[in-house]
This record gives sequence, C-alpha cells and structure tokens, in this order.
Amino acid sequence: MNWMYIAIGTAPFALLVGYICGNKTRHSQELQLKSDEFQKLESEISQREATLKELNDAVSHYELLKKDSQQELEYQQQRKLQLDELDQKLAERHRNCVFLETDLSSRQKKLDEQEDFIHKLLNSNPATAPFFAKQFADYLHLQDLKEVNYLQTKPHPAFTAAEKVKEIAAQKRTLQQQCKLQEYQLTLYETIFPWLSDFKEISSEDLQQFAESEIAPESEYSSLKKWLSPQEYRSLSSADRLQLALERYSKRQKSNWQIGIEYERYVGYCYEKKGYRVRYNGATEGLEDMGRDLIISKDNKMYVIQCKRWSVEKTIHEKHIFQLYGTTILQKMEHPDCTVGSLFITTTSLSDLAKSCADYLDITVVENFPLKEYPLIKCNVSKDGDQIYHLPFDQQYDRVIINPSDGDFYASTIAEAESKGFRHAWRWSGS
Repeated sequence: MNWMYIAIGTAPFALLVGYICGNKTRHSQELQLKSDEFQKLESEISQREATLKELNDAVSHYELLKKDSQQELEYQQQRKLQLDELDQKLAERHRNCVFLETDLSSRQKKLDEQEDFIHKLLNSNPATAPFFAKQFADYLHLQDLKEVNYLQTKPHPAFTAAEKVKEIAAQKRTLQQQCKLQEYQLTLYETIFPWLSDFKEISSEDLQQFAESEIAPESEYSSLKKWLSPQEYRSLSSADRLQLALERYSKRQKSNWQIGIEYERYVGYCYEKKGYRVRYNGATEGLEDMGRDLIISKDNKMYVIQCKRWSVEKTIHEKHIFQLYGTTILQKMEHPDCTVGSLFITTTSLSDLAKSCADYLDITVVENFPLKEYPLIKCNVSKDGDQIYHLPFDQQYDRVIINPSDGDFYASTIAEAESKGFRHAWRWSGS
C-alpha cells in the first residue's frame, strides 16, 4: 500500500520532471535551429557584403575607365585638330610647290629658249660675240648699280661707300667684257683645234714640271728630292733610294695631265713589245705635239696615234677624229717615202658619228683599251755600248727609244736592272 502511495505521490513529480526535460530538449533544439539560422544569415550577409564590395570596386574601376576614356577622347580631339591644321598647311604647301614648279618650268623654258637663241646667234656669226660680251658686262654692271642705289637710299645712306662701289663696278664692267670675249675666242679656238681642250687639264704644277724637264739637274739628288728626304738619300744605298723613289712616284696623286701621259707611255710600251719604234711625241713636245701623241714605225710603215684616257661616261666625238686625220696628212707630207696610217686608242668609246667618220677616213679605232700595270724602268743600250736605265722621272725618259733587238728591255725593279749590268742615268752641271 505504501508503495502505491509513493507511486501515486511521485507520479506528478515525474510528470513535471518529464515535462521540464522535454521542454528543455525542445528549447535546445529551437536554440540550435536559431543558431543555424543565425550562422546562415551571417554567411549570407558576408556573401552580400563581398558582392557589394565587388560591385563598389567595379563601379570605381568603371569611373576610372570613364575618366581615362574622356581624357583619351579629349586628346584624340586635340590631335584631330592638329592633324587638320597640318593637312591644311600641307595642302597650302602643295599648292605653293605646284605653283613654284609651274613658274620654275616656265622660267626654265624661257631660259632654254634664250640660251638656244644666243647659241645659234653666236654660232651663226662670230662677229656677234663682241655685242653679246658687251651685253653680258652691261647686265652685271646693272646688278652692281642696284647695290649703289641701295647704299645711297637706305635709312642711313653711305655715299662714300656707294661711290667706291660705283667706281669698282665700272672697272668690273670692262674686265667682264674682256673676259667674255676671251671665253668666246677660246671656244672658237677649241672648236677649230680640238686638241687644245686637252690642255685645260694642265695644272700650274704640271706646267712648271714641263718647263723644268728641259733643265739638266744640278745633282742626282735634285732629280730625287721630290720623292726622298735628305736623310733618306744619305742613309740609303743607291739601289734602295732609287727603288723607294720609284715606288713613291708610282703611288703619287696624279693630275689628269699626268694620267694622260701615263696612258700614252703604256700604249707605246705595248707597241714596243711588238717590235715598233715608238716616239713619245705628246710627252716630249707638250704644247706643240699637234695631236700626235705617239708616232710608231716599223718596216717603212708609220702610224700616228692619238690616245685618250677618259672616263667611261665620256664619249669621243667626231672633232677628235678630224684632228687626227689632219695631223696624219701633215705627217704624210713630212714623210713622203713612208706609208702613213693613223690609230685612235681610248679607254672609252666613240659616238656613232665619230665611228662613221673614222671608217670613212680609214682611221683604225681601238675602244675600251684599259691601262694596265707594266714595268716602268727603261733599260737601254747606247750606241757606245753603255747599259743605262732610266726612271719615269728622269729627264730623258720619254726620249729613250726601246728596241728589244738591240738588247733594250723594261725592268720592274732597280735590282732587276742592275743585276743585268745596267746603271742609272742622270746628268748635272757644275762640280
């Protein structure tokens, strides 16, 4: 019975405890659910905050891009304006260039017409040359008078200077007229005697050298001093100093006149090798060679040779052929017992008309004949049997006749010449 009462008495307590425990479990479950929901909400909030940050960054980046785009647009607009200005300037310059070209072409045409007219007048009648020379001088005189007028009329006039310029202009007028007349006269001479044009290339040094070539040297050194110093001449042996002088002579800077002489010597050497007797008329006679550079002979046959070492860009014209023909006729008159022919040898080519004239006048033409290296030392056996060698800068070099049948030959070095018993030739006056 007591147990019954105890059971009945504890039943409400148990129910209360069970209720409390069940309520606590439910509450824990609810708390757990709310905690999970809270964490889920925090996660969503974090995600949204991150998304919002990305959106803000994207907006900032867009603003920067927008700003850069605006700046680039402004820059491009400025560049477009600058380019438009440049296009306008270029268009203006192009119009100016077209105008200037047209004006220049028109002026050039007028100048060509005037030049052609003057050329025809001068060529048609030589008597007009003095008239044109005076007109030329008068034109230059007018240019000088413009300067006189400027000096007299400028804000601060210089009357003394103007009078001086005027006086000088009057003197120039006379000199210019005389110079022009001399120019016309020289052109006329060169037209009639084309060989005279070759002497334009003679330098003052060449003229001095040619004038001194006929003067016997005072000593051996006087003929070598151009190529050797006094110390070299004293310290070297005879063969060594002559060889050194020859090498320096060969490597020297040559004038057009000297180049022409060397070409004549080479052509002469080629014919000497063929057994011809060669007279170097151009080198020995100089201004009086009359266009006969070489005169070669063999077996009662004689040839007058004219040599032209010109650049390949230049062309030989018919006037040179006529000159050679005329001087060949003179050679025939001087040597009636010989058969006289003529040869024209050049490093360049002839015009078609010049070739036709050469064929008609029976003149043999050798075109594109180049200068090659060859031995320069002339070894000659004299009538007395003396064995003497001559160097290109020796006084009698071009007068020496090389005849291989007599034992004469060309040597390349001093040692070669002296090894065969030849000595150097030189002359002097005095003690």
